[in-house]
Amino acid sequence: MAVKDLSLTCTSQERLLTASLKYCLKARLDELVRYPAPVVLLLAFGIFINLDIADAITLGDDSRSRIYFCLGAGILAGLAGHLSALGRHRAVLFSLASGVLAATVGAVLMFFTAATSQRLVLLGGLLLLLMAAAYWRRGVGPAAFWQFNFRLFTAGGMALLAVLILCGGLAALLASFNCLFGVSLPEHAYEHVWATVAGMFGPLFLLTLLPRDLDDRFALETSPGLVEKAVSALINYALVPLLLAYALVLHAYAIKILIGWSMPRGEIGSLVLYFGIIGTAAYMVAWPWRDQGSWALRWFLRLWFLLLITPVAMLLVAMWQRIAQYGVTPERYCLCLFTFWLAGIVVYMAVRRRQVDLRIIPASLGLLLVLSSVGPWGASAVTIRSQVSQLTRFLEGQGLLSHGHFKKPLSEDEGESGPVPARINSILHTLESVNGLDRLKPLFDGLQNSPFAQPGVRENVVSKIQKVLGVSPVASGGFDPSQVSFWIMTPLSMEIDARSRVVGPFSKTEDAKPYTVQGMTVEVGKAEIRVSGVTGNTSRINIAPLLQSLLTKKPKDPVRVSSDDGRVTAAIGYLQGQAGTHPHIKNMEFWLIVRDAP
Repeated sequence: MAVKDLSLTCTSQERLLTASLKYCLKARLDELVRYPAPVVLLLAFGIFINLDIADAITLGDDSRSRIYFCLGAGILAGLAGHLSALGRHRAVLFSLASGVLAATVGAVLMFFTAATSQRLVLLGGLLLLLMAAAYWRRGVGPAAFWQFNFRLFTAGGMALLAVLILCGGLAALLASFNCLFGVSLPEHAYEHVWATVAGMFGPLFLLTLLPRDLDDRFALETSPGLVEKAVSALINYALVPLLLAYALVLHAYAIKILIGWSMPRGEIGSLVLYFGIIGTAAYMVAWPWRDQGSWALRWFLRLWFLLLITPVAMLLVAMWQRIAQYGVTPERYCLCLFTFWLAGIVVYMAVRRRQVDLRIIPASLGLLLVLSSVGPWGASAVTIRSQVSQLTRFLEGQGLLSHGHFKKPLSEDEGESGPVPARINSILHTLESVNGLDRLKPLFDGLQNSPFAQPGVRENVVSKIQKVLGVSPVASGGFDPSQVSFWIMTPLSMEIDARSRVVGPFSKTEDAKPYTVQGMTVEVGKAEIRVSGVTGNTSRINIAPLLQSLLTKKPKDPVRVSSDDGRVTAAIGYLQGQAGTHPHIKNMEFWLIVRDAP
């Protein structure tokens, strides 16, 4: 009888467990059904990234990157569209149409955003708009808005933790099959695991954690839980006091500037940026404790935006000075945008005082970031106009342009190093980052060796312009007599015998790893090239004498340097490094002539 009872008990437990799992799975699926547009795009993202890892995608780097960003923008915008409809308690079909329309608009905006930096800005703007999407309506208070975003970021943290646990567990499981049973894993197995879990299942899990009741309001508990206690302690006794102390530091620096009547340093931009972002986020997080927090927190909430007036004024002065000297860049554009937004929020806070609408803070910044990513007023368009104007005036001042057309290149000495080629390189790379090099085409019209002689060809346009202008691609602005470099544009011609072979090309950067090719290992050290595998010993090519010789003479042809045992010769066409008592190689491109043993 006891055995029979035990059997019945086990059967009941199995049924209960099965029913619980079915209920949990159905509940999760019910949550996902509320957001069809981002769910479909996340599935597409997961499929695309796995095909990309498997090298099944034949698109170029820019096209693949554009697809990834368009999917990301569509996911954020689609979720914002669904939340907007759900917050207004619209019908299912209205929510579906709203999500699909918003996802389409977000993807289209991203498609026409060319620069990577601006794509990231657009994603940030969409995320900020997402925070307020469900609450941009009448009759909703800040308590519901705060509760939703608290749960949103909590869900993000939980999803991240789940991704780390699941990816780590699956990676360990795959490794155990390989180590214990000798099972050969498919190529890129670990990449597929991390990409699938982090790029698809993690965000899907986050969607299932979003609150269903969007009107639920946050209220401080008389017996707060662990999370509420942790947030309260962090805000009241750590973050707010540090922000107030940092505000004193910035105001002390402002007094120093006034006393010395000097301009703010360039670093003030990043300092005020971080101060404004962290402080504004802390203001929003601390809102529920506005009446019950510490005296420092209550003082902070009343005066926070007034404390921004002086830092914002310093930032405006620094930005005006920097833009007047070097023009607009995407970074300076966004910094100015953030500065003017802070100034606007200061005015808004002064007018509204205790009736501040928290929704205005993320929504206004998000809208500005989205608008700054597109159109003739956007960061890329303004940067292109500014930098083209800067380059034209600079080249005319150096005598390289006449009536808006190319006249002559820099001399060899002028183009090798110094502030002139460094300034030209800086502008060219800025224009390249925003896909604005085509705007320079009129400067070279009618030139036989024009960098734009082949329409539609975008590869190596910067190097072609540098060659026409006579500018070294490694020229930097600061002058250090021990910094040396040379760059040979002419083709490399080498005569070798039957026992020798040419291997390469090789390149060395700051973080380059050793090469393994044709049974050899090639490694670039501090001031030497080490080649092992040719003979039983390691052949060493000492580059220090070459670095030293560059202090007095620039080579006209690729330089050959042989190893100490005569087995290997390096043919160097590009070298940048430091000579003197501590010589070292920074960047180098070279071929190897290897003489095999008889």
